[in-house]
Amino acid sequence: MRECFVVPSERRKARRFDGHISIELKQGTGETCNCSTDGIYFLTDQTVSVGEQIEFFLLLTHSGLNPEVRLHCRGQVLRKESCSGKTGVASTLNISLLDNGCDFNDTVGDDIFCR
Repeated sequence: MRECFVVPSERRKARRFDGHISIELKQGTGETCNCSTDGIYFLTDQTVSVGEQIEFFLLLTHSGLNPEVRLHCRGQVLRKESCSGKTGVASTLNISLLDNGCDFNDTVGDDIFCR
């Protein structure tokens, strides 16, 4: 797979960890390339705009664990770029909560209440 992101290390606030984690967006899917404690870079076929607030789930799997664990996240798109026919998205990362079965229709205003 072609590396689609080049960010000077002096711009990073936190150490990045490479890894491929599936992402569920409101209208599609994606896959992470790397993430840190405060940011994430992923590839998707969805259209996003710089400055846009996004909402997504990180889908964590573990052998023997079914179903997968879903982390409900929000972020702001910092940059985007074209990459191998997909959109590379750099976003801030704010994890709201471990999901217990809610979906995007269960959000209320700026807060997430999934019970």
